[in-house]
Amino acid sequence: MSRLNDQPLYSKAVDIVLAEKLNVAVTLGGFHTLMNFMGAIGHIMRGSGLESALECIFSKSTIQHIMTGKAYARGIRAHLLIQTALVNIMLCHMLPDEEKSETQSGLPDDVDIQLTEEDIAQLCAVFKKAWEQKVCISQWAETDSTEDDMALMPEKSLIDNGGLAALESSLRELGNVLKSQSRTAKLWLQYLYHIEILKAFIAAEQTSNWKMHLSAFEAMLPVFAAAQHTNYARSGRVYLQQMQHLPSVHPWLYNKFQDDLFTIHQSEQLWSGLSPDLVIEQDMMAEIKRRGGLTRGRGMTTRITWFNTLIQSTAVIAQLSKLTGVVSCSKQHVEVTRARMKRDFTSVDKLIEFFSTNKQSLPLC
Repeated sequence: MSRLNDQPLYSKAVDIVLAEKLNVAVTLGGFHTLMNFMGAIGHIMRGSGLESALECIFSKSTIQHIMTGKAYARGIRAHLLIQTALVNIMLCHMLPDEEKSETQSGLPDDVDIQLTEEDIAQLCAVFKKAWEQKVCISQWAETDSTEDDMALMPEKSLIDNGGLAALESSLRELGNVLKSQSRTAKLWLQYLYHIEILKAFIAAEQTSNWKMHLSAFEAMLPVFAAAQHTNYARSGRVYLQQMQHLPSVHPWLYNKFQDDLFTIHQSEQLWSGLSPDLVIEQDMMAEIKRRGGLTRGRGMTTRITWFNTLIQSTAVIAQLSKLTGVVSCSKQHVEVTRARMKRDFTSVDKLIEFFSTNKQSLPLC
């Protein structure tokens, strides 16, 4: 049996399980962990100019909730947009000399990070092929693919592209140079690394990749400690240690987690995984706390009856949806609609303009 909690309940549940020697595996909720991690990032970056950059696309009241991690969806969007703008600025250093703008700062003469015309052409071809063929991440999620599997997946060649290798090498070299020149640049490059951890954790939750989940969670622990989020830093180490021993202590549950069953899927799409505590907050708690819900003048008997019949009522709703053919999910993700993409492009342009005119707060330009 697996019991999922946020950090305060997790700490109490672990104490009870150990004291009573129960055959229960206690897990931390991914939704609350991600909120706390965004709060840790906001704590580390406070006073760095991140708040000023966010003012280009959000109101001041919203920025306060983003920096503390309380604004979940807006916080994720804000960090991804900031990362996109910063990487765009860094990529401008790698353009050939004739394509660079006059406002870009120079780098030492002995630093060679420029991409060749051939590298740029290969990168454009990779992007076009990936976009046209709609390459799916699940096609190379398995590391033990056979030669026959590789023959059926020509998209595998995308990650072996020479242009991508040159881009990765140039970005690494540019990062080392910028770190040596400025401590502020080092802080912002560290911020980019933290966003990569954030993206990896989200990808693990949405694709139900258990190994990636543990890897991303392990990378979060130093950030919790640096931001003085001691509760998650302590509980996180206990959680990671227990989950690493899961194959020997709870092999059945470990196999279920390996079979993509540690998150909840409301559809059969790949990127449809949701953290169980997120589903509880959005569905069950919203049903309980809304007007006319169980917390509005209902007696204890009514609440017990509601919880006991929850499984049966859910099954009835599922069968009614199957009978009528009415499905409340869309095949198109909200992030890839034309309106959202247009809005994001506009926001990235505003951020690039802000960073370009405030080089003292961001010495990456």
